[in-house]
Formats: sequence, C-alpha cells, structure tokens
Amino acid sequence: MKLKILFKIIYLLIEGKIKFKTPKNFDLVIYDIKSLNDMNFFFKQYNYFVMETRLDIIKKLYISPKIIFYLFKNYTGSLSNAYILSLLEIIKPKVVLTRVDNSIKFSEIAKVCEKKYVFIAIQSAARIDYAWNNVFYKTKKIDINFNEKIYLPHFFCFGEYEIKQFKDLNIKVQNFYPTGDLQFSEYLEYKKKNIHNIIKKKDICFITDYIVDRYHHAYIGTNKKVIEELNSHTNEININKKKGILKLLKYVIYFAQQNKINLAIPLKRDKKLHPKLSSDEKKFFENNLNKVELEYFNKCVVEKDRQNYSSLETLMSSNLAIGWTSTLLRNKIGAGGKALACNFIDQKLYNFPINGICSLQDCNYDEFEKRVNNLLSMSEKDFQLKIDKKPSYIMKFDEVMPISEILKRKLHDFGVSTNLEK
Repeated sequence: MKLKILFKIIYLLIEGKIKFKTPKNFDLVIYDIKSLNDMNFFFKQYNYFVMETRLDIIKKLYISPKIIFYLFKNYTGSLSNAYILSLLEIIKPKVVLTRVDNSIKFSEIAKVCEKKYVFIAIQSAARIDYAWNNVFYKTKKIDINFNEKIYLPHFFCFGEYEIKQFKDLNIKVQNFYPTGDLQFSEYLEYKKKNIHNIIKKKDICFITDYIVDRYHHAYIGTNKKVIEELNSHTNEININKKKGILKLLKYVIYFAQQNKINLAIPLKRDKKLHPKLSSDEKKFFENNLNKVELEYFNKCVVEKDRQNYSSLETLMSSNLAIGWTSTLLRNKIGAGGKALACNFIDQKLYNFPINGICSLQDCNYDEFEKRVNNLLSMSEKDFQLKIDKKPSYIMKFDEVMPISEILKRKLHDFGVSTNLEK
C-alpha cells in the first residue's frame, strides 16, 4: 500500500498536479470528491475546499514546509489520515461535510477532531451494506465489526427508518436529521430550470440491477481470501442473489410483452463517464437474457445521463416503479407515487422497510402479475392507504421545506454562509 502511494506521488509530480503551496482558509470542506456527484446546484452557493481522499482519482496533492510539519505532528501510523488532519488544521473549516456517509476514514477523522470542527454526513444510498456487515461479523465470515468504526456527529438521513436501523445495528450517530434525499432535491431544482424537457409518460419504470465481480457492497476489509470467498460465483448466497435479480427482470419483461405496456428501464452507469462499468452492465444482460428477452430489453433501455438526471426523470415520469432495493423506490413513494419492491432473494435483510401493497416476497408469476395489474389501476391516494407506514418513514419529502433548505439553514447555524450572505 505504501509503495502504491509512492508511485502515485511520483505520477502526480510528473503530471504537475502536486501543488507546492499551503491551501487558504475555507469555512466549508467537502470530504471526498465523490460527494459532488450529481450536485449541480446546492454547493454552487458556497466557496469550499475539496478534500480529495481517493488515491486512484486524486488530482491535487498539497506540499509545503507547513504541511510537512503538521504531517510529522499528526502521524500515528496512517499517512493519509495525517495528511487530512494536517490540511484541516491549516484550512480551519467550520464544517466538514460528506455525501459518502459510509466512509470509515471520515468517521476516523471525526472521532479525532469533532471538538474542533462540525462533521456532517448526508445519506446517499440505502444502507444495506451495514446490514451485511452485521451478518458477516455474526456468522464469523469477518473478524472485525466494521459497523463499530462508523461514527457520525451529524447525519442527514432519508427518513425515520434509518434511525431505527442504525440503533438496531449499534451504529454511533450523535444527531439524526430525517430530511430526505439531497440528490432528489437537486433533480427538482434541475426540473425548475429545464421545464421544456418532458419525457413521455411510461406505465412502468423498472429499476434493474446487475452483478459482475462484486456481490456485496459491504466493506469487508482487505483480506484477499475473505474478499474472494464472499464474492465467489459458487457461494450459495451469491447464486441466489443473481437468480433473484434475473427472475424479477424476466417477470417484468414478460409482463410488459404480454400486456403491451410502455416499459422504461434506466441503466445505472453513464457510458460517457464510466465506459468500463457501462460495458459490464450491458454484458450482464447480454449473458443472462435469451434472444427475445434481450431484444425487448434493449428497446426499453434509457441510457444513463447523470447530467440530466435520467434515472430520476424516468422514475417520476412513470405510473409505477418496480425494483429490488434501489433508493429510487423510496424516492417514488416519498414523493407520493407508487412503487413495488420485490425481494426474490432468500435474504430477509433485502425486505422493504414498509409492508403492504408496496412490498412483494418471492412468488410465482401469476401472483406478480396480479399485484402489478392492481397497482397500475390504483390511484396514488389509494396506494398510500394500503401501506403500513407513512411514506416519510423511508423518505422524507417536503416541497415547502426540502432538505436543501434545511441543510442551508443548518450550515448557517454552524457559521457557513452562502456567497450571497457574505
């Protein structure tokens, strides 16, 4: 690992990306460049410093006598932690904010200096990875409970469900703010500015999934033997996971063909930004669908366009959303729409947090067809009456006071002002 860091530093030096200077002060530090993914509006209100933390995509590395001094002062075995702590001491932010809410390193830094700076994490995905961490630890697949490493002083989460989930898993959070999905708020802002972009209404938006090499997105450490075992194609859990994903996909395709409905299938990977991942996604379907299924599938595909929020646009332009565990299902229900979460995998941790007409366990095709027909003909108002919890339980949504406004006010309370306020 240290050799890898050395090679990266040499590469950055050759490319002229090492900055021989000390960064100036900022009230706001954005932790991890990926925190800015799909953020086209909210953070433009602020001046901020991006704390780059990923060795594989880092673009700037700061070096100066002052930074070197602080590196020696903060070094306790981890060079990357010492570098981050050193920059924070120099920048002196009031708030350190991340949308990579499951980052163990962010939690490590927060534990060390939460008395100096305010640490805010914003939820960006359904945290099934924490449930898997718990399973793997309790079944002794891994010898470290990585959930114990998570520590969030301030956590802006999707809804009340996360409060229950995190407490059940003994994940340490000092302050919960069930406020919804910031990315969805960004999408609504995009819609205001692009009202001419109207997608034809679809009957069903199917939120698909795929598997290439990784079956689990839980952090399971760096032991290669453990990683290979838990991601093995012959592992029974993984076999069932792949079968369940494909079973649901084939049900949806057959239903759409037989009923001649308008089906839209937004892909997950943007081929312009991630050509390799996009290619892997398409190969999964090419390798697992028959000729007739694949031809129909390709007719329904909506290519990923992150800049124009293609997945959310397709979702909100559809009568019904069907999927497995995607956050998009929560977005749909939270915004007052209809969704069906189908767990066709023999794992209870994939069960949807809400019961009722919105949730379906492994079943035969006739049961699936009956449920989907019922949902398609049902009003959104009736749908709300047939689920056992309020939509805000899984996804808070308030057009009058969206998460973007709540976060803006909270940042102001912590001393971070927008450019207009200065």
